[in-house]
Amino acid sequence: MASEQIGIITIISLLCIGLYLKFYRRINLPIWYILGFSFFILGFLCLYFSPGHAVRASLDVFKGTYLSIPQLFELSFIDKIMRIIKTLNKFGSSTFAVFSVFLIILVVLKYQYKSTNKIRDSILCTLGLIILLVLNNNVASILFIANFILLHKLIKKDRFYLSIFFIFIVFTLTALSAIQFLALPTRARFCDSLMLIASILLILNHIVHDCKKFILISSIIFICYGGFVASVYIKFRLDWNAMVAYIQQNKMGILTL
Repeated sequence: MASEQIGIITIISLLCIGLYLKFYRRINLPIWYILGFSFFILGFLCLYFSPGHAVRASLDVFKGTYLSIPQLFELSFIDKIMRIIKTLNKFGSSTFAVFSVFLIILVVLKYQYKSTNKIRDSILCTLGLIILLVLNNNVASILFIANFILLHKLIKKDRFYLSIFFIFIVFTLTALSAIQFLALPTRARFCDSLMLIASILLILNHIVHDCKKFILISSIIFICYGGFVASVYIKFRLDWNAMVAYIQQNKMGILTL
């Protein structure tokens, strides 16, 4: 598990899948599934209630933001709603903005939208959303609600969007799982970024019918993203080596004294 929050989402997902198979599809769950699920919950509880988790929660960096589960339940209804809104706003990212833009472009281009210039309107919608995000970073919660409503309506038009809707639900649960800390650190957000990237590629595939074009665009996106990750890793590695060398140099200077 990358973090405790990912463990919560895994438990919820496995539970929903198990209930779906057992009561809707009438399929008896295999013993390995039941045992695996049970031991996963046990492992999660050991991780969550470990001393290290309590020590990390007591760090100064989390003072004023971290709330324990009893403290969350003690909040008033209005405070609970505000806490949820803050959590969703903190979970906003550039990848989430790109996902929202692609969803808007898909609606403008693919469905009965009365306009003489759909390309122009797609560009205007994209620019409007970007400007909104630049001027105010507290709109992620609104985008969560808008994307949920939009995907729910798209499912009625095409069952293809059911998979995107499911991914978005899991992504939203991942965001809400950070309600104790208000936000997950960047290093722990690779999983939810992959969810959005997968959804973006599915939407792009639905827009671009030409298989060759889709493969080309997807390859470019993967190459660019891979290059970015590699550059960040190299920079981090160089900074780390420089820091280690600096520490070693200072140690040698102290020893010579």
